[in-house]
Amino acid sequence: MSEPREQILIDYLDRVLRPAERAEVEEKISTDPEWAAQWQTLKLAISGVRHSGLRDQVASAGKAWESQREKRSASVRLISRYTLRVAACVVLLAGSTLIYKFSTMSGTGMYEAYYNTYQLPTSRSASGPGSALDRAYQSSDWGAVIRLASTTGTKDSKTLFLEGIACMELKQYAQAVSRFKQVLAQNARTKDGYFNDESEYYLALSWLAENHNAEALVLLKKIKEDPDHRYHHHVIEMWGLNWKILNLKNRK
Repeated sequence: MSEPREQILIDYLDRVLRPAERAEVEEKISTDPEWAAQWQTLKLAISGVRHSGLRDQVASAGKAWESQREKRSASVRLISRYTLRVAACVVLLAGSTLIYKFSTMSGTGMYEAYYNTYQLPTSRSASGPGSALDRAYQSSDWGAVIRLASTTGTKDSKTLFLEGIACMELKQYAQAVSRFKQVLAQNARTKDGYFNDESEYYLALSWLAENHNAEALVLLKKIKEDPDHRYHHHVIEMWGLNWKILNLKNRK
């Protein structure tokens, strides 16, 4: 495990680690005071958000560490007073960071952090790699993509999808949502999966861009729970403390 300790603990909390990795983390938490302190910090921070009492818990965190000192086992008593003070500072720092995250987190911010332009593989092209639509898309000529798509008689899933991406690039998110939903509806009728996974993922991002977080989170959770989804690993990488905060804010 070469990842930062905080990210490993978040992955452990999210249950995305393999069994062997989970066992390794549990051993570190039980034997390493620094790991144990940061694990308690993370749990305290999440608990504070859930119960809307984060500021009060952060303010009393230092006292909590001191009051619990006498109740610890003999092995934990070996931790120096200096280490306990450092741990308390870590709690306060993490709490302050979480307050900032909680106050500034938004769907739009998550969209901006994770959106990447879809790269069109030539092998997926239904109309041939030399088509005008493909050339316009690969040249990032988003206006031309929308113009060419609009002149197409019967739009297939690929045409609708590329038009949706062009709308996203031009920040026309409502239009992008419409195109991706058309792909999904069309595929549901024809029982075809052509650009279905892509449309689900970018539909979720389009919703985030407009701060329609409830719709986005439902779809992202669906992708996260489907290991065969083309964007499963993308969502797994995204799923962490930021998503927990966004979900909690959405429940308010």
